[in-house]
Amino acid sequence: MLKFALAIGICFEWLTGPAVGSAVDFGLAATRTVMATLAAWMVLEALRAVLGVIDTLDDRT
Repeated sequence: MLKFALAIGICFEWLTGPAVGSAVDFGLAATRTVMATLAAWMVLEALRAVLGVIDTLDDRT
């Protein structure tokens, strides 16, 4: 899941972030990318947990 979250974080920053013109801007962009990656990772892991719980439900009628 981390590799997908990393890709989502990079794409998010690439699409929504401002242009990088200095070393400080690069550091801020890297920080935003890490934060977007962590947020995406939490969402993906929560989704995996929910799907795992749904998969364990008894489907007998």
